[in-house]
Amino acid sequence: RVGYLYVLLGGEIYQTLADTLQGSYILRTSIALVILVAFFSFGAATVLFARLTRPLRKLASDADQVQQSELYPARFDNRRDDEMVRLRAAFDAMQTRIQEQMERLQETDNLRRELISNVSHDLRTPLASMQGYLETLLLKENRLDSEARKRYLLIAWKHTQRLTRLVTELFELSKLDAGRVVPHFEHFSLAELLQDVAQKFQLEAEQKQIVIGIEGSDGLYPVYADIALIERVLENLVTNALRYTPEGGRVNLNLVRSENEVLVNIADSGKGIASEDLPNIFERYYQGKNTSEHVKLQENTPDLINETRSGLGLAIVKRILELHGSKIEVISNPLSGTCFVFPLPAQAA
Repeated sequence: RVGYLYVLLGGEIYQTLADTLQGSYILRTSIALVILVAFFSFGAATVLFARLTRPLRKLASDADQVQQSELYPARFDNRRDDEMVRLRAAFDAMQTRIQEQMERLQETDNLRRELISNVSHDLRTPLASMQGYLETLLLKENRLDSEARKRYLLIAWKHTQRLTRLVTELFELSKLDAGRVVPHFEHFSLAELLQDVAQKFQLEAEQKQIVIGIEGSDGLYPVYADIALIERVLENLVTNALRYTPEGGRVNLNLVRSENEVLVNIADSGKGIASEDLPNIFERYYQGKNTSEHVKLQENTPDLINETRSGLGLAIVKRILELHGSKIEVISNPLSGTCFVFPLPAQAA
């Protein structure tokens, strides 16, 4: 024999290395520990993240309830938007709503201050007059004849009526401004209601020698509105017309039917309204050039009461018609009187 031949195969080397790795206990243990630590870290991170985000998810749930309550109309999608987007939308909506409420509170406070100022002024005049005449009756009771006592009592009674009317209008207007008046719509005949209102003022008109004429009574003129509130509108307008129409004048109540509405016209033959006052006559407590009237308590009696309008009747008319989606217009001419016009829906919308 000359020698030996050795053949080394590469696969044997790799196999030997694999056997060595698999047989290494330390390496297997290390890999197991790494995997165990990874799973533990993932679980701990999940629990910690859940605890940290629990208040955020609670706020997001509250934001969802806010959206459903429609108090703050936040615009977001619960299915697609995340918690941060929903919270941002909710807080933006809340900020907008709070700002609106603050503005309303400021406006309400301004109206309250104005109301107190005007009411104190309007109430002070008739109260002072009543007090003066009643004190005169008490002090000069034995020296006054029956005619003088009757005249003083009539003046005090007139101021009492004025106070009653003013207080009633103040409460009515405050309810309208506060949104506590909800109209109850129904179908009714406007022609019949107009006839009832005209009959209610017929005696007063006859005493003042004023003719109340009704035109357009050839039908029922059905409308869809709140009959009590519309009656209040007609009463205020007719009262205003009678107040500024002189003796021998005329007040016309007219109805005109159109396709979808009935047009109401209330015109008088009074002294009219100055052009510079027309844009403001529906504002509360506005007093223009022609805001004082002289009411004669008794025929052939020189005692007159200088009564200043409170400026609430037309303001109430405007608020009521706004609740019906209607708008009142006024046309006035110093030579031909004043005409108030407003439409009412002839059928349900």
